[in-house]
Amino acid sequence: ENQLAVGEGGGTRLRYGVFHSEINTAGKLCYLTNGSSTIWRPFAANSSTQSGSMLAAALDVDGGADEGLVLLRGFINVPQGLINGTLVASSPLYASNDTAGEYDVNLPSDSGDVVRIVGYCIDTDSSNALVWFDPDKTWVTVA
Repeated sequence: ENQLAVGEGGGTRLRYGVFHSEINTAGKLCYLTNGSSTIWRPFAANSSTQSGSMLAAALDVDGGADEGLVLLRGFINVPQGLINGTLVASSPLYASNDTAGEYDVNLPSDSGDVVRIVGYCIDTDSSNALVWFDPDKTWVTVA
């Protein structure tokens, strides 16, 4: 956990597209928009239209308009403020249905919510969490 600064990640990274203005914190969960534009936007589990999108964690949010550096798979030190619930080592993390771009330790349970595991908590302290980020390629929608 101490080898990565908060918001820093290592693994399969991609510099592509631009961040939407709502992607202002490294570690935020984002998706690549469908269509001709290449914009990373905050992902929310309560939007079925985003359910099958490619997910990533924002890394270099201060890189400028042409810098969309994201983590596709690997380790990331996520700020505690982006995680809802009490973390336990080895527990799964889900896309939050409450706040776009955040993670949740609890399964989304409202009708229409998308349940998608995005990683696992490895270690935690009071200000951050080391996460194995590996978004599942499958999902279910709560009926």
